[in-house]
Amino acid sequence: MIGSADVDTLRALRVELPSYLAARSAKPEGLAGLGWTEADPAPLLRMVDRALVDRLPKDQSAALRIRLDLDQAEPGLRETVAGLRRQVDGSAADGGGLRSAIAARFADQEAVQLDA
Repeated sequence: MIGSADVDTLRALRVELPSYLAARSAKPEGLAGLGWTEADPAPLLRMVDRALVDRLPKDQSAALRIRLDLDQAEPGLRETVAGLRRQVDGSAADGGGLRSAIAARFADQEAVQLDA
């Protein structure tokens, strides 16, 4: 459905999909709802966004692609900045730079896997 949808349909999906998924996965009553987690619309929304990149006018497509790229880079940047903050405020342990670099790399890898 997403592959053949036009821009208006994709925009409507982008707006309505989170509510639709939440309504379709109501929390079970009682003990059955103990381990329940709400449906995550993020993977479907990324699919819609990637489809929109191919169909929007050039300037809008470029802006959306930049946002998607930044979304993918954000987890690694967050880890890197956290490591720099620890260095600056003196709370970083020995080997903290390596820890931050590894954490940033793992965050980047996880973001790529989520986007695939």
